[in-house]
Amino acid sequence: MRKIEKIFRRISQRGFWDTITLLWHVGTNLLDYYLNPFTKRVSRLFPADHEKIRKELEAAGLTVVPYRIDGTDFRNWLKEACFPKEYVNSYGKVFIEKALEHYVGSKLLGLKKEDVLIDVAAAHSPWFEIVERMYGCKAYALDLAFPKGINGKKIGADATAMPLPDGFATKMALHCAYEMFEGDADMRLLPEAYRVLV
Repeated sequence: MRKIEKIFRRISQRGFWDTITLLWHVGTNLLDYYLNPFTKRVSRLFPADHEKIRKELEAAGLTVVPYRIDGTDFRNWLKEACFPKEYVNSYGKVFIEKALEHYVGSKLLGLKKEDVLIDVAAAHSPWFEIVERMYGCKAYALDLAFPKGINGKKIGADATAMPLPDGFATKMALHCAYEMFEGDADMRLLPEAYRVLV
């Protein structure tokens, strides 16, 4: 829904033909990505300037802590995680990048048996089920795309207004999701996360 709103905002900001060109470009790329079995699913983005990002964060008063990944531990974790084949195939060559996000999230959160985790903006990710199996904690997936309300382990809701009591969870994760909170939604998410977390 937010992506559709974004497109309509662009229509009002750009000329009609520019907008048609943009929609054609987006539409053909999406069709190619999802329907063409020979499409190489690799990122075409330029490499990030990590040093520049670090300096900008530190200039904003944030502490940047270096984090080193143990390759052997990651490979062992990946074997144990055993992501479903259809999920692996859906990401193609970028699956390993997605799995690395989940691995780092699992490690940084220090998940334990007594934890209650919410995976925010989970979409079709099986990570909440994987961490339940691997760490013995209770885990939920939350996404706008799910049917509204709490349906077993899936919560259909806006993360800025979760239908959950105060202190419901002990841990929360957003993998490649915070940038989806447009307008003031990113700032509204923070107090809501604070409310829901113990």
